[in-house]
Formats: sequence, structure tokens, C-alpha cells
Amino acid sequence: MDLLCLGIASTAPLAEIAERIAPILGLSLHARESSYWGEPYFSGPLNGSSVQLIQNCDPMYDEGIDPPDERWFASDAVDCPALLLLEVAEADARVLCERLANERRCACRVLGPWPPG
Repeated sequence: MDLLCLGIASTAPLAEIAERIAPILGLSLHARESSYWGEPYFSGPLNGSSVQLIQNCDPMYDEGIDPPDERWFASDAVDCPALLLLEVAEADARVLCERLANERRCACRVLGPWPPG
């Protein structure tokens, strides 16, 4: 299985998105701090690996130095303010996106392997 990235098209705060996602994944997502992922980001264990819920905005981006497309972790999904990184089969990721959309009214799509590109 690959580490996949799911784009979540919600402008809700990351904590609220974590609350919506956790029951579907069957886990608890805990707030963490990181200069790389941003503050806060959310993390939890799943099937021997780790799940991260992050904002699709690189907190280390420097507008005066970095190219504009580096502002986003997933520059091809700027319409997805949140990203869910998890190790699952792509078919399972698609089912998860459908469940998020149907049960939690949280639009989601599989963006592909992580890291991008």
C-alpha cells in the first residue's frame, strides 16, 4: 500500500474536520504542533501506520523567496484547504471519500500518492 493524499474541500477549522473524520476511520486524531506541517495538525495511528490531517498550506512558505506554487503542499488541489495523509489501498481511499461525503457532508477526493510529483 502507498501513502495516499486525500483532498478535503472544507473551509471548516481543522479541529472540526478531525472530529468528522475520526469516527469514520475508527480512531482518535490528536492535535500536534510542527513547524513543518503547521500548527495545529492532527495525527493518529491506523493499522500500524500513522494518519495526518494537515492544512494544504506550507507554513514555511516565504512569499518573497519561494515560487507561488510552493505555497501549497498539493498545488494541484488549492480548492482543498485540508489534506488527509494515510496508508491505504486506493480503492479503500475512494470508499473513505464517499463515506465522508455521504455521512459527514465533507467533500473529498483522492489526489494520489504522497508526496506529490
